[in-house]
Amino acid sequence: PGLASCKEGALSGELLRQPIGESIRYFLDVNGLSVGKVDFKIEAKGAYEGDSVIEYRSLFQLDSLLDVMLPMSGQAASLVPKNGSSPRMAMNRYSLGKNNYDERIEVDKSGKVVLSKRSKNEKTRQLQRTFDFPVQDFLSAFYAFRLQAKKDGSGCTHIYANQRTYTVWFYAAGEEEVKTPVGKRKADKYRVEFGSERSKKMRRGHIWVSQDGNYLPYKAEILGERHIEARVHLYHFPRQ
Repeated sequence: PGLASCKEGALSGELLRQPIGESIRYFLDVNGLSVGKVDFKIEAKGAYEGDSVIEYRSLFQLDSLLDVMLPMSGQAASLVPKNGSSPRMAMNRYSLGKNNYDERIEVDKSGKVVLSKRSKNEKTRQLQRTFDFPVQDFLSAFYAFRLQAKKDGSGCTHIYANQRTYTVWFYAAGEEEVKTPVGKRKADKYRVEFGSERSKKMRRGHIWVSQDGNYLPYKAEILGERHIEARVHLYHFPRQ
């Protein structure tokens, strides 16, 4: 309720083409308490099933998950064609308490047909989904948003992960100064609304993105009973 359907994906143009080796680290807070860190890195160039692809990776380590004191850690990777925005292959693997999860996603060249295999401990489930426009996983959406949000100002996309579809809308919300590790910086602010097909609750938040050519997300927050905030801590831009 309250979340518009997404008829045309705004992140299906292209990803931000930063140099191999660009890395970002965020610290995560929940209700003002530090709970862990998340790293993003543009890892390598290579080939996958005849396509030239770029490999994006993420590592995350959470000391506690919200107010349920369970450790969570894991990794994700995405192989995205140089001239596309949808991954050809994506994976995420993580542990939550005593449970281990492993998902592999394969996407056809159109970006619209997704085959996923997801296991929880020893139990595996396979699903195939077809979409009206190219979809992203969380990693490719992160890099596509950095560029396309500036170009379009507002729009929506579908993100497929954990064998469910998330609808995400973003809207330009002006400019603000935000605190960064190197002082206050002016940033473009975006309002975000999202929800998954398995939940009846819409979530809201904001993202602040740098105004230089790096389009670095300085900060992101999810509003609600639990205020979740990610703050940039380290940023490495390799010189080519």
